Amino acid sequence: MHTRLTTLLVVLLAWLPGSLLAQPPEWKLITDRRDIKVYIGADPQARLKTFRGVTTMELPDEYAMLALYNDIEAFPRWLHMIDEAELLGERSPLDRDLRFTIKLPWPLSDREVVLNSKLEHVVEIGNESVTAVLEGDTGLTPPVDGYVRLPEFHGTFSFRRLAPGKVEAIFEVSSDLGGYLPQWIVNFALSDIPYFSLEKMRRIVKQPQYQNHYYPYLDLFGPGRPTDAPAVKSWVYGTGLDRTPSGTGAP
Repeated sequence: MHTRLTTLLVVLLAWLPGSLLAQPPEWKLITDRRDIKVYIGADPQARLKTFRGVTTMELPDEYAMLALYNDIEAFPRWLHMIDEAELLGERSPLDRDLRFTIKLPWPLSDREVVLNSKLEHVVEIGNESVTAVLEGDTGLTPPVDGYVRLPEFHGTFSFRRLAPGKVEAIFEVSSDLGGYLPQWIVNFALSDIPYFSLEKMRRIVKQPQYQNHYYPYLDLFGPGRPTDAPAVKSWVYGTGLDRTPSGTGAP
């Protein structure tokens, strides 16, 4: 009997459309200005609140984005509504634990999120990207008095080559905001966080302190890359295509 039920379940799962097995969010465009598009999850009743911001930008020095990622103390300068950023631990430059605090207007309680951030580097035809995969982990540290901890958090911040010197940046988050918040502050956060984060990031990443760096653990373009380093593998640039495929950024 157990075998027959298992077989029936397998058949049913094979028959069901993939969209019913893993529901991706349906997006609703709410902002389109200054070459930044912001989408929110189309279901306002969904437990997890979701946003997606997309922009394109000139980025001839790809290591500048990595230099910005490594400057954790500067995160509040460009991550909108982030009041403080703290490194909790690091197993490698590609695998870090972080804590962020989110400033909300009085009398609402400020939020905090603790998460793991892993960098993934993909180089394949049609997808040359670096992605910070962000996963909330409430067990990393005890909650801090005065803050409401987000009980669930998932996000990505990715950069994908479109053409030589040009990338697409995508900032996507799905989270449980941690208890009741007025709808107006939810709407405000979902629209303003991705828009102003991307808008500020595009300006700050071009500042002098983020230029001409080199980090050997990612295979990117930039003037700080040693001249004797192997050619970067890229179909977009048409270089290094005789090299073995790049890894996923694992340590």
